[in-house]
Amino acid sequence: MKKIIFGLLAVTAVAFTSCKDECKDVTCSNGGTCTEGICECPVGYLGSNCETKASDKFEGAWKYNETCDGSSITDYAVSITGASSSPSKIAISGFAGFACGGSNIIVEATVSGNDITVTPSQIFCSTALVINSGTGTLNASGNSITFSYTYTLSGNSGTCSGTYTKI
Repeated sequence: MKKIIFGLLAVTAVAFTSCKDECKDVTCSNGGTCTEGICECPVGYLGSNCETKASDKFEGAWKYNETCDGSSITDYAVSITGASSSPSKIAISGFAGFACGGSNIIVEATVSGNDITVTPSQIFCSTALVINSGTGTLNASGNSITFSYTYTLSGNSGTCSGTYTKI
């Protein structure tokens, strides 16, 4: 009889343990879903509860120093904001110091982790300027980005690289 009672208690304990809802007290934001107590975030969101847009850590005012085909450009202002089209998109205003008609160009890029990838073949200034490609990486402390890109300006191509420093 004791064996039967202990057997029933063991089966009951296993049944109750396996029915425990590990997601009961977990709230995943921005369309995240909970699996076994852990939030699985949709593309463009991160954090333990999917509460942070991927673009957030890139946003702010930056100064940029670069070298383009042997010439240096120093300390010009750049602003990075999250793009409204996606939580993993950013808009870089003042990119490379280029302007059209007195207004800074705004280049769109995608972020993934600490990496930035410029949307290829963006055209500005009535086709006189094309930002062909670009990539960058945010450092671990979040205060600088190493960056390189290629462009074509009035038919002449160039390559630039430099560093964004958070202001």
